[in-house]
Amino acid sequence: MDDAQVTVVGRLATKVELLPSKDETFVAKFRVAQTQRRRAADTGEWHDGETSFFQVYCYRQVATQVHASLAKGDPVIVQGRLQIESWDNGERSGHSVVIRANTVGANLQWDHIHVDRSGRRRKDDREAGENAGAEEQHSDHHGHGQIGASNADPTGDDAEIPLGVDTETGEVLHTQPLAG
Repeated sequence: MDDAQVTVVGRLATKVELLPSKDETFVAKFRVAQTQRRRAADTGEWHDGETSFFQVYCYRQVATQVHASLAKGDPVIVQGRLQIESWDNGERSGHSVVIRANTVGANLQWDHIHVDRSGRRRKDDREAGENAGAEEQHSDHHGHGQIGASNADPTGDDAEIPLGVDTETGEVLHTQPLAG
């Protein structure tokens, strides 16, 4: 049976964790909170309903971009496969609602954002060899230091988190050391 495809509009309820995977790519893990809003028919006032929490996992380039771009409290739209997973910690057991995200984006309904394409190089720049080997140093809006690319093993002591990835080639453009 195919998993249900869902779109959830909410806010990041936790910090985005970026974890190395066995195949030397990355997995981002975070929770999204979604609160129902209802308008009272008699008064016209809005009231909060119940809040649902979703555990979200995204992979590869989406994982690194989410980690570099979003922080706890940010409004987001998440689209992916809905799954129900059972858990048991020895004392209690239960079920978690999980979304395996294909797409994660900022929700612009309530907030204004600035799209930063500084991590991308145009195709003709790559072909002309411009900026070859150049290293940029700056911080994103979360204070992540961004430095030149590295080919380090993501599971080793010198592991680094990719913060900028070329969307056409997959080349890692900026990294930061993985806090261990």
